[in-house]
Amino acid sequence: MKKGIVTVLVSIFLILMASPTTAYALSCVEMPTGEQGYEEYDGIIIGQVEDVVREKEDNIIKLKVIKSFKKIEEEQLSVKENVTWGSLRGPSEIGEEYLYYLRESDNGWENPLCSPTMKVADATEEFIFLKDKEVPIQRVSAPTELGPDDKPSQASKTNESITKSTSTNWTGIVIIVGLAGGVLFVLWRLRSIRK
Repeated sequence: MKKGIVTVLVSIFLILMASPTTAYALSCVEMPTGEQGYEEYDGIIIGQVEDVVREKEDNIIKLKVIKSFKKIEEEQLSVKENVTWGSLRGPSEIGEEYLYYLRESDNGWENPLCSPTMKVADATEEFIFLKDKEVPIQRVSAPTELGPDDKPSQASKTNESITKSTSTNWTGIVIIVGLAGGVLFVLWRLRSIRK
């Protein structure tokens, strides 16, 4: 009988671990065209990510505005972004340049989940629509660009590695904790059955 109980418990444990879990995906109906994006979003910019600061469920993205195509005139901008998803194509990365489609709220600028934000290299079609819509930016400092021999500072490399190391795969942690809990439960049951 003891062997049967152990077999049943191990079988249940294995079935639970092997069965697929429910996954929730972000479902955006369809990507807007350049014209639709221009109508739908409050601000459109090319921004270089200078820093990413994590705050609970959101990242605060510190951007240097390279070009603006709608409403935004500031050279420096802070944008709220979901820590997991970021825009449709993932959270922003330090040092990268993106074409951001932003929404303005009472709390400031936000990169919403279904925003068609993308890396500048992937935005060729969008730039065709936006080419004559540039808005002047109030520059505080002269634009700086890295030359081919220049390298990012050690501080920016350190910030980037800290940001990447603090992002956690919660699904992996839950699976590991579940496995450990299941093994401990089976061992506890085996010990109590043998007594």
